[in-house]
Amino acid sequence: MRDVERIRAYLDEPELLCQLAEECAELAKAAMKVRRVQTKKNPTMCSAEEAWDNLIEEVADVMLVLETLAVNPNCARVQEIKDYKTR
Repeated sequence: MRDVERIRAYLDEPELLCQLAEECAELAKAAMKVRRVQTKKNPTMCSAEEAWDNLIEEVADVMLVLETLAVNPNCARVQEIKDYKTR
């Protein structure tokens, strides 16, 4: 059994949605930390490399939960919305 399938068997959709919300919050925090490192207006002990590494890790976490929820970020509808919002 694939790891994602094992997660689906263990966690129901409401729990996965809760996990997604938590990971999105962590992603937002990581993005704010990168900004702090870049602007230096609110100093942090975190280096630029550490901040970016954490951001990438949180992106991966969000993508994993989306995959577990069977949300395909490359599906046609998502692409349509992205195209619309880009314009």
